[in-house]
Amino acid sequence: MAGIHAESANALGRDGVRETTMPDAIFRYGVAILTVAAACLMTWLFRGVVEPTVFLLFLPAVMLTAWYGGLKPGLFATFLSTWMIGFFLLQSRFKFTLSWTDALTLVVFVAIATLLSALTESRKRANESLRETNQSLQTLVEASPLAIVVLDLDTKVRLWNPAAERLLGWTEHEALNQPLPILRPDATDGFSANLATARCGTVVTGCETRCQRKDGSAINIGVSVGPWRNHSGEINSIICVMGDITARKLSVDALRESETKFRSVVRSATDGIILADGDGNIIQWNKRAQEIFGYTEKEVLGKPLTMLMPESYREAHHHGVERIREGGAPHIIGRTVEMHALRKDGTVFPIGLSVATWKSDGAIFYSGIIRDISEQKHAEDMLRNLTEALKRSDELKSALLASVSHDLRTPLTSIRTAIDNLLQGDLRWDHSQQQEFHHIISEEVARLTRLVGDLLDMARIEAGELRPSMQLGAVAEICGNVLERCEKELRHHRVSVDCSEDLPLVRMDSPLIAEGLTHLVENAARYSPAGSEIHVSARLEGDELLIRVKDHGPGLEADEFDRVFEKFYRSTRMNGDCTSGTGMGLAIARGIIEAHGGRIWVDSKIGHGAVFTFGLPVAENAIAERLVRGRGV
Repeated sequence: MAGIHAESANALGRDGVRETTMPDAIFRYGVAILTVAAACLMTWLFRGVVEPTVFLLFLPAVMLTAWYGGLKPGLFATFLSTWMIGFFLLQSRFKFTLSWTDALTLVVFVAIATLLSALTESRKRANESLRETNQSLQTLVEASPLAIVVLDLDTKVRLWNPAAERLLGWTEHEALNQPLPILRPDATDGFSANLATARCGTVVTGCETRCQRKDGSAINIGVSVGPWRNHSGEINSIICVMGDITARKLSVDALRESETKFRSVVRSATDGIILADGDGNIIQWNKRAQEIFGYTEKEVLGKPLTMLMPESYREAHHHGVERIREGGAPHIIGRTVEMHALRKDGTVFPIGLSVATWKSDGAIFYSGIIRDISEQKHAEDMLRNLTEALKRSDELKSALLASVSHDLRTPLTSIRTAIDNLLQGDLRWDHSQQQEFHHIISEEVARLTRLVGDLLDMARIEAGELRPSMQLGAVAEICGNVLERCEKELRHHRVSVDCSEDLPLVRMDSPLIAEGLTHLVENAARYSPAGSEIHVSARLEGDELLIRVKDHGPGLEADEFDRVFEKFYRSTRMNGDCTSGTGMGLAIARGIIEAHGGRIWVDSKIGHGAVFTFGLPVAENAIAERLVRGRGV
């Protein structure tokens, strides 16, 4: 390569592109003088032979000078030859007086000599360029990391570079003028077909084949073949460029296998897997994702992830994508979060989401693993409700034990005391005293019976076995019976009743409604101070009969409006030291009213008492409608 550069420098120097040294220039012009002088001497000596073309020997002198020294020395030789011919060789020798014929002859000589100088210098430059090109090509072939082999049309080796020796194992001496050693005589592989194609003038690239090296080992090679044409355009050789692709093929096969495994895992995963590009557009979608969201892969590819999100999440998603694109810190990547997603049918459901990100060729990509946790959330809610129910059950059990133990112990103690007194043999009780003991026993037995009845009613209500016997009943009659039944509890209170006899008959289970109303009245008496008024009213509002019990007790907080109807719940705002009651009365009342298709509620303010109201439907009661209009039954 150093020689190439040196010759190129000399050639450029002769063209004036680069400066040359003074001795070199003098030598080249000296060559011009010597060649022209030699041509003049030879012409003088052999003038009898060369006349009348005395300039014949000067043309080779000009060509030689131009070939060696370049264009400028060639022109100098032309000028010098013209002078010598005109001064020494034409008819007027030693005088530079020319006839028109001689002048025309010199002009023609100058033109021919100048043209020959230019052509000679150009040809030399072309030869030097060709030699430099061949040297560069030879250097390139020898230094190439790819095997370069030139074959004749019979597939015999004409060129075999060092890379071919390293790749295939055969030396240049072993391979030259021999058939290409990697070809089998009966070969029918793609490589042989590509050689045949190249013979027809077509370039073939990207061919892959498997061949055997000299040592017997097998390798995978990539081959490109093409025709080599001579100066007339005819194909006389085939050039083959080969490279070892064994490692690349192994890498490609491993990558393909890894991709196949990845796709298999993605497609068979029990969780939804979604891949997206840096703009948040979906690029992959597995079968489970289709089952979760309802979209097919064709429907979502290239679409934004926001189509899977409720509206409330979309703005935050856009901000997050922009933040990561600008190099900001991610908020949910690398963690599992619970959020909500949007199905194709518009339903919103809970999911567990794990997001990861990676880069490829500088671009950001995202992967999301999604699990539908609807059933999990439902199970959690059921477990939470069950836990709360168990907690309430424990609380109710404790309340039941506390209430029932007190309500059982108190009457049993009274009964036992009365019986013990009656059974004492050393005492003689008169008739009135015995009657009093009998009365105590009777009242306490009735109390126990009521307690057991309440427990049985509560059990029937919770089991859903309360079946009202619907018959026509008069509300005024029920109110009167209840007030008589609660006479003892109301003896320290003032009672007012607003229950018209004109109210319609209502289809209901009168004993059950009476029992429910009794619990409301007893509750009002229990929580109202002595001397206060308890007001009972009934009236028709639209298609509903409303019965109210109003007291002047301590009242209830708003958060107790629902809890007061729970079994065993007892307000802490008892009147004085009153602790009677099991806490089942209002719960039983609600069960009875709801079994009739009605509703029950309470309105209250702290310090202003409470109003308990229940309503019974009368819209479909034809008899009640006629009575309301005064038509009779």
